[in-house]
Amino acid sequence: MLLDEAMPADTNVTQTVAGMQLKYLNFCIELHRMWNIKCKIIPLIIGATGIVTKVLRENVEAITTNH
Repeated sequence: MLLDEAMPADTNVTQTVAGMQLKYLNFCIELHRMWNIKCKIIPLIIGATGIVTKVLRENVEAITTNH
C-alpha cells in the first residue's frame, strides 16, 4: 500500500488525484515485477478549504481494514 497526501486548491482536487496515481503507477509496476509485491495507490486528498473527493471514505477504510 502506497500512501500519499496532498492539500491542493479546491479547483485542483480531481487533477491532484489523477496526478498522484500516474506518478506512482510505474513504481507499483516495478515493485510487482521485481519483488512480486501487490501495490495499491491510495490518494488522500483534502482541498484547502475542506473539499474532499468522493472516494475519500473508501480510501480511508481501505487503510484501516488492512492494518
